[in-house]
Amino acid sequence: MGPALQSRFRLVLTDGSTIPRPGSSGTPWRLHAPGHWGTGPWDHVARTDAQEAESLTRGRWRPDDVVWAHRHEAQPTALAGIVAQNAPVIVRLGWHALRFQTLDGQPWSVLAAVRPLPDATPGDWWGPIPGTQDRPTLPVRIVAMRQSPQRPNRHAGSRARRRAIRAIPSRKRHGKQPILS
Repeated sequence: MGPALQSRFRLVLTDGSTIPRPGSSGTPWRLHAPGHWGTGPWDHVARTDAQEAESLTRGRWRPDDVVWAHRHEAQPTALAGIVAQNAPVIVRLGWHALRFQTLDGQPWSVLAAVRPLPDATPGDWWGPIPGTQDRPTLPVRIVAMRQSPQRPNRHAGSRARRRAIRAIPSRKRHGKQPILS
């Protein structure tokens, strides 16, 4: 193993998991834990009921944390909470996950911006996410690229798989033999 890199930042990966209750067929609890890449320790671990999804709003962030979050955590209120604690955040997001606007307040579309880009060429833009009464306008940097036309649609196979699974009677789907009458 090579020498450790020294940095003034800590990369914090956020994740969550489910915890089944013994003998339960459902998921009664969720575990939420941000971990530091490289140093390993957990800042805090929280257990919630199954209704609470992963959220960046539970975190206590430091200015030297770079928070790396999942795509489903791309929510303006959560991102604003991290920025309010002076910590930068990196989040992968879908083109429709957040509303963006130009610096003069006009709507801005990630899709429209990436269409003229050549294949495998990232674009780099600055712009705000509009504020609300409860949250200030959030300045963000967007780095995006157009999907290559040669890349297969990753959802096509999963859609066909879901249709095939729905066609199987329920007892077979869960590995049980059908009841013979």
